[in-house]
This record gives sequence, structure tokens and C-alpha cells, in this order.
Amino acid sequence: MTNGSGELMFDLDLIEFEFPCPMCDFSNPITFKETRLGASIICRGCKNTIMPDDALGELEKARRKIAESLREFEEGMRRLGA
Repeated sequence: MTNGSGELMFDLDLIEFEFPCPMCDFSNPITFKETRLGASIICRGCKNTIMPDDALGELEKARRKIAESLREFEEGMRRLGA
């Protein structure tokens, strides 16, 4: 949901998900922000350095879509009087 200024009340960048290592397939935690910014992570399995690549900007597009969907949901709830 959003605060009074229209910003999301929670930070999507803090969402953590599992990212498989391309070398050993070990599942590694990574945040949305780390992936979006292209931060390198060290695989907890093989210790290989992993550089997530979002060259097409798909994560930022997804973040914008999620934020817009939440705003639309909140507006719909407001219209219903909830």
C-alpha cells in the first residue's frame, strides 16, 4: 500500500528470493535490489562469484508494474469504502 505521498509503504528492494548458481545450481539468497543493481554475490556452495545480469531492465519493469498494481488495488479499496 502507499503512504500519503503516494509512495509504497514497504520497500520492494528488500524482497529476498533464491537465485541458483549457474556453476553448481546451489540456491543462494539475493535481494531484489542486489539483482537490480547488478551486485555480485558469492555462491554459498562452490564459492564462485555470481554476477546477476538484468541487461534488459526486466526487474525494474517488474518493480514498476507491482507498484502500479498496488496503487490501483488501494484506489479500488478506497472507492469501495474499505
